[in-house]
Amino acid sequence: MAPAEGTSPATGIAAWQATLGYIHAHHAPDAMLEIRVAMRQNGLRWAAVVRWGEIAECVSDCLTLPDSLHQLWDVVDAHHIIFEEPSHGWRAPAGYEPHNWLDLPTLDILHRFLWTARSAFREDWQLYIFYRVADVPHTRVRVRLLADQHRLVVGASGPTIMQAMRHLFRNAADSFALYSVSNEL
Repeated sequence: MAPAEGTSPATGIAAWQATLGYIHAHHAPDAMLEIRVAMRQNGLRWAAVVRWGEIAECVSDCLTLPDSLHQLWDVVDAHHIIFEEPSHGWRAPAGYEPHNWLDLPTLDILHRFLWTARSAFREDWQLYIFYRVADVPHTRVRVRLLADQHRLVVGASGPTIMQAMRHLFRNAADSFALYSVSNEL
């Protein structure tokens, strides 16, 4: 459910989605948010990119998803005027505490997926999450797992991150089992 006009969205990711909707309507119809996470020797590293028209802003090597999305907004806000009127700024993904960037069901499926990917592929994997404003809800969020030096590519889509991640989990189940067994040998 969308927040009432002038009411900040419940989560930081919902605020990003509202902001992308605004960019889509007022600046460029190709607005997209990309989130990447990969396992490195020193742990998970997050990156985030927002694109619209000829513009792309990004942050990388962040320790958490909230850090990446917060830092990305700081970069965008410092370099661009997104909201044409100050009264439109209620959508901005700013001011969210680290625990308020995702709703609990989305956070749960994401954590389970990350743990499973780490167990199956160790350090050789990446997860991409793409959000784009779309008229067809099941294509708004696209997710992609790349592993085994990009020899394994598994994707899914859905209207929300949670639903897309659930589809990806199902689509990748056989690969998780295969790689988990081969890593045990």
